[in-house]
Amino acid sequence: MINHFKNNPIVSKYIFHCPNGGFRAKREAQKLKAMGVRSGASDLFLAYPNAFYHGVWHELKSERGKLSDNQNRWLLLMKGVGYACFYSHKLSDSIDIINNYIGDSNGKK
Repeated sequence: MINHFKNNPIVSKYIFHCPNGGFRAKREAQKLKAMGVRSGASDLFLAYPNAFYHGVWHELKSERGKLSDNQNRWLLLMKGVGYACFYSHKLSDSIDIINNYIGDSNGKK
């Protein structure tokens, strides 16, 4: 996903992956939690405002993947303070979401 935008002057500078998912050994999980890793935080964050939102939190799911309760709570929490929040099952949908959001950065809707 991020590789797709490597030549985009906005997205390439302001998007990053939050590495919270996946299996962790107990000790590593404790260390990450102490460092501030948040259960449910979305996979990607685009730290770039547009005319409507402060930035984008985006959760990528597999074709059959579902949001966990913590992921759903995170998206609702972030939406409540002015962020655009999405999840998608297809890479093409994720790319469209980011492209549409960046298109809105000039005040277009």
